Amino acid sequence: MLASVLEEVGWRGYGEDSIAQYCSWFTESIIFGFVWALWHFPLFFIPGTYHYGIREMNVLYIFNFFISIIPFGFITTWVYVKNNRSMLASIIFHLFVNFMQEKIAMTQTTKCVETICVTVAAVIIVFTNKDMFFEKRHIGRILES
Repeated sequence: MLASVLEEVGWRGYGEDSIAQYCSWFTESIIFGFVWALWHFPLFFIPGTYHYGIREMNVLYIFNFFISIIPFGFITTWVYVKNNRSMLASIIFHLFVNFMQEKIAMTQTTKCVETICVTVAAVIIVFTNKDMFFEKRHIGRILES
């Protein structure tokens, strides 16, 4: 729970707006997805972490983890922007995703299927929200809103 709160405060509260200050929300989501994935990279080498456990199971699960972050980034950006750049909305979404993954005891194989489903959802969200993702009115004006 604490990780979700701290990540969203830092990522949405500072990182996302900092990147979006210079580009569309679509481009920001791609950049941010890669940055967010790299943020987790060191955890794969720290014994006792969830990420280290993934590494011990199968290296393909590491790739799935990194791939899944990109569409989750698009969805979280959508939640954030559609809720007037609300960190609370992002925190609740992040907590919900983490909670549901634990509550239904998802296996790593199930998470691979989840990645496909989340990617489809992200594509649908982007296509149905083109104005939000591709508009550039906010560039250079993030602090004004």
